[in-house]
Amino acid sequence: MNRVNIIRFGSYPFRNVEKATTSFGGVRASTTKLPGMHGAYDEYGMGEAPSETGNVRVSFYLTARHMAEMTALRDAVLLLKSWGVKKLYVQPYDLNQAERFCWARVNDIQMPEDASKGTETLQPVTINFQVADAAWYGIGTEAWSWGDGTLWGSGAKWGGAATPRACSGLSTTWTETPGGNAATPPRISVVVGVGQSASDVRVQRVVRGVVLDEVRYNALLAAGDRLTINCRDYSVTLNGANTYNNLFSFEHPAWLRLEPGDNEIRVLMANSGDACTVYLRYYEVWR
Repeated sequence: MNRVNIIRFGSYPFRNVEKATTSFGGVRASTTKLPGMHGAYDEYGMGEAPSETGNVRVSFYLTARHMAEMTALRDAVLLLKSWGVKKLYVQPYDLNQAERFCWARVNDIQMPEDASKGTETLQPVTINFQVADAAWYGIGTEAWSWGDGTLWGSGAKWGGAATPRACSGLSTTWTETPGGNAATPPRISVVVGVGQSASDVRVQRVVRGVVLDEVRYNALLAAGDRLTINCRDYSVTLNGANTYNNLFSFEHPAWLRLEPGDNEIRVLMANSGDACTVYLRYYEVWR
């Protein structure tokens, strides 16, 4: 059994994997020396320093019955350079857990030829992948897209697995519990059904009674409207059209974050008769 857990890049499956090295642990610490003071001033205070660019190095073998077959296999590997950024997948050693992925691009491909080792039928390959956001992701409640390498039966669902939250009146509260070990920014959808309206919708994350994050759309949403606040790419759309303007506001530069474990989410609206359905779609994050 192959015990190395890197399994595919986009739709390209890795076979005969010998070794894989993930370098996601680096951070960009920043300190400033202060005159007459011991040590230095930490620019990030007590918080987490941002991650360095990540790298994943995968070594595997191509096997072929004859040289023509090996040529085709080598060509397929070299084609990966043109794919741009795709999902690179791993299967946790705990097979009960769903696949995880990062967004990677090929940075370097090495395929040394050595006649004494018979590389025309047994070709070693090493690929270095660059990962701009050095983290592994689980599908969580997000949707997957056709052709991105996600497999049926891996836990992914069409449209995502977000629970619809029926919100009504001035305030609605629930608990959202993402997995992972790092904060994740959600894609928030506010859907107004037939016969409904929603005014001045605010979505908050509350910790021990204190509002730490809030996004707000200070306008009337009518029946059939769909407001999407994407905290990953910092976009706001109404029925598919850009509506990032002075009607939208936020409290934190990250807009809204979901921490690992339980998060108290509160939706506020202006009128007692307001009603809508809210979805939180997010990836689970491991750093």
